[in-house]
Amino acid sequence: MHGSGFRLIGSLLLLGVFLFVSFFTPALARDKYPDPVMSLPPIQVIDNGQIRNISLPDAYDFHGNACPGATMAFMAVRYGLELLYDDEMPELEDLIIIARAPGGPMDLVDLIVKGNDPSKRTWPPAGITSSADKFFFPVFTKIYHGDGDSEPKRRTMAE
Repeated sequence: MHGSGFRLIGSLLLLGVFLFVSFFTPALARDKYPDPVMSLPPIQVIDNGQIRNISLPDAYDFHGNACPGATMAFMAVRYGLELLYDDEMPELEDLIIIARAPGGPMDLVDLIVKGNDPSKRTWPPAGITSSADKFFFPVFTKIYHGDGDSEPKRRTMAE
């Protein structure tokens, strides 16, 4: 009788854990990051005719943690897009964003340019290290001419 009693108690405990996780995890996920992080305006781009919003929590989740490098890159890229586009929303295909710092900054650029697919993540080549001189994020926009040629607009930010 002891064996079946322990199995019943174990099953009830597992059911309780399952119900707790099922009902309370979504509420806990909303509280995963502090209010200032949650209230920052997202980076917005047009990708294949659809508006994409990339928030700082999205960047953290894609990277795997709340990384200071991802935070700096997010703020720098968002500021650069404001400088280049004012109130307009950029087309993703018109952007060139460069990250020379591995980790969070490179992951943010991947999230913006390649989407939320970790299998498309860019791994830093040998020799790229995390150091203060690598933390600048030039953002360019392409200027289109009537003949179809394009060249980058030489206005950068966060250097």
